[in-house]
Amino acid sequence: MKLNDRAEAILKKLHARRVNGDGYVVEIIMPAVIRYCETGRTLTFGLEPNGSRVDIYVETPATWDNESEPMSQLEVELAISRIKAALIKKKLNYELFYRQAPAE
Repeated sequence: MKLNDRAEAILKKLHARRVNGDGYVVEIIMPAVIRYCETGRTLTFGLEPNGSRVDIYVETPATWDNESEPMSQLEVELAISRIKAALIKKKLNYELFYRQAPAE
């Protein structure tokens, strides 16, 4: 069964784009999430398509998924650097926005 053009376009947008690096993986899961994975840990950021670019929302202080301790500044910078490289490799324009994590 052949999908119509609109359904095919939606599936392509929802398809995970995976970039493998040396010891890490970046998954771009449109339309809402970008996930950074290394050594059994994951870090998930919100992502929104915005015209010809994607907006990425980095909550501060950043924490690994399922961990409560904040990440070090070096860990955050390394993860963001690798995410930027993955977006460039996939030829996606992006803008980063930093926002305060909600209080628990």
